[in-house]
Amino acid sequence: MKILVRGEVLLVLVGALVLLMVGSVLASDLIYQSRRDWVPVAQVDAVPAQEPLSVLLEKDETVYLVRGEGEIIVLRARIASGCQVVWEANQRRFIDPCYGSQYTRDGTYTLGPDCCDLSRYPSKTINNEIWINPLRPIAGEKHR
Repeated sequence: MKILVRGEVLLVLVGALVLLMVGSVLASDLIYQSRRDWVPVAQVDAVPAQEPLSVLLEKDETVYLVRGEGEIIVLRARIASGCQVVWEANQRRFIDPCYGSQYTRDGTYTLGPDCCDLSRYPSKTINNEIWINPLRPIAGEKHR
């Protein structure tokens, strides 16, 4: 068994201290990351029963809040081509103005060159307020 001299002990202690500091920073980032990722977008009462509610987020990103059966669905307006779908109230569907793809009110693909449902964002309700995680979109289901 080797006996450590004063310099080696000091080196081991400094290394352990640095490791603890880095570890605590990383751990706190993981703990608080989920809190930072979620952003409030609207009050539950503001979402109409029949029409999607358009909400503009940062960086010109639009989401649509849609009342489903017992839940509010949060759809991402931007599709893979880079265009943003728009709600056409007279047709009761979302339309891709660039290529003509069409989607139902809940984001299901129905027609056009696209092949996927609209992406969704994870959402939760806290104190009558809808929160979403815009950093973690859930890709829409492929249909072909």
